[in-house]
Amino acid sequence: MMLVSSSLAVLLLGAPAVDVDERAVLRSDRPGSLARPEPLLEETLPALCRAEGAAAVYTARIAADGFGFDGFGDDGLAIDLARPLLALDGAALLHAEDKEGAFALTKTEAAGIVEKHAAGALSLDVVFRIAEDDEGALPACFTLAGSGQWALHVEPLAFELIDQNQATVARLRTPALARLDAWLTPGAPKLDVTVHPLDGAVDGDRAMVALGAVRPALDACLAPVAEGVRDPVALAYVADVSAAGKVVSVRPELVTADLEEVVDCVANVLGGAELLRAPKPYRMSVMVAVDRPGFAALYN
Repeated sequence: MMLVSSSLAVLLLGAPAVDVDERAVLRSDRPGSLARPEPLLEETLPALCRAEGAAAVYTARIAADGFGFDGFGDDGLAIDLARPLLALDGAALLHAEDKEGAFALTKTEAAGIVEKHAAGALSLDVVFRIAEDDEGALPACFTLAGSGQWALHVEPLAFELIDQNQATVARLRTPALARLDAWLTPGAPKLDVTVHPLDGAVDGDRAMVALGAVRPALDACLAPVAEGVRDPVALAYVADVSAAGKVVSVRPELVTADLEEVVDCVANVLGGAELLRAPKPYRMSVMVAVDRPGFAALYN
């Protein structure tokens, strides 16, 4: 494992900001996409951590002496991810962010694989992305100046055990790959509108029914969000309403994305809504959200 000494110069390269077209690239058949991972090459290591390509998908083959197993358990034969995977004859040390990973095998199958590995007859293919920088921690990529050896913090997506005939012996998909799949193809959008009276002057269910009259207009405001493939969006507003049910003012309280036109459109629709009459003026909170079924996997 690479140790960072205070007496040595260390070159630190932070992972770049994700490009707005990252999802489109990952869904394509271009090199660096999920369908066509980019082979990790020694000559491209210095540029990897500086370029926008750090958001891409990569693959590397790990020789038998560059990885190990962590025993057989309920989930199968576990890969030892507490230590780095040694790629490119040791020029790249891949430190896995997620330490979990086990091949679903029987105990007999696992014993045979461990025996082949001990004889140097197995290699490990890993598909991965460069992990995002954690604030206060070492960057996703770093090297000891002049060492020619790079350490990469990676997010493994899949593993394959390969025998000497280049045949796949076992495969493993990680939870990170399931989350990435959900992010790339999250499913049809769903628009949710909820109302919460803030002072008890009106009933929340009846207020929701009254707001239903402007639901088509709200749908139109959120159409640009629903048509694109993007992360969940939530907008929250506070509306002051007169006793006659006229909206006096609307102000946004929470916006989870940079959607100025959408925010203004929803505010205008709410401002023109005819709401419930009440004995006195009242205040209510309105939450408008666009979600997709697949996004649930991102938070599990």
